[in-house]
Amino acid sequence: QSTWGQRWSSHFEPVLVGREMEAKLVGPLYLMYFTYCLNSCYRDVIKPRGYQGGALGFVLGLHHILTVLLTGSSIAYGTWRVGLATRVIHDIADIAIYMSKVYQAMWECGRGSFTFGFGVLFLDSVVFLVTRIGMYGYLNYCITVMYFSWPSGKFATGAMISYTLQLLGCQIMLIIQFVFQAGLMQTTKKFWTNGGVHDSFHDESVAKARERKKRT
Repeated sequence: QSTWGQRWSSHFEPVLVGREMEAKLVGPLYLMYFTYCLNSCYRDVIKPRGYQGGALGFVLGLHHILTVLLTGSSIAYGTWRVGLATRVIHDIADIAIYMSKVYQAMWECGRGSFTFGFGVLFLDSVVFLVTRIGMYGYLNYCITVMYFSWPSGKFATGAMISYTLQLLGCQIMLIIQFVFQAGLMQTTKKFWTNGGVHDSFHDESVAKARERKKRT
């Protein structure tokens, strides 16, 4: 009897047959997301000429670079099913994250309430835990089961090397999500303690933002 992981993994096999048809379906979505990945990498890593926010900023930069590599290689080697599932899972958390960013902008302008702000940040942490840790962790389990179920010689050597590196990249990406989770919980704790909103990943706080706005 197959496990849940084995049943799910059968749907994540690299697309080798009917590749062009499926590529046309996911192509527009992938193009939009890949463009966003490149923009994020440029904005947070290349443009500032280094990592902002100390160790957490370095992890964020690593996340951006790894995202570009995984997305690009999944297009080249037909593993976009895993990529698309990853995107759907991560999008749920992104909605919550950008809700908190909108709140941060309101708070910088002296608007909003403590109760609402804490609720948004707390929801952010919970949604992130469920999706980026729980659901993405399970996805990683499924593709790991799939990878180790492949018989020797199933794929060409070059493709197999790419799939191995992609699997390794996914595991590293999962570890990064744990670091992000800790950062979000730290932000929520600081807000609960002193009412301050601080972006640990970009070394950005409300006080710094207000000071910068005064200078401009």
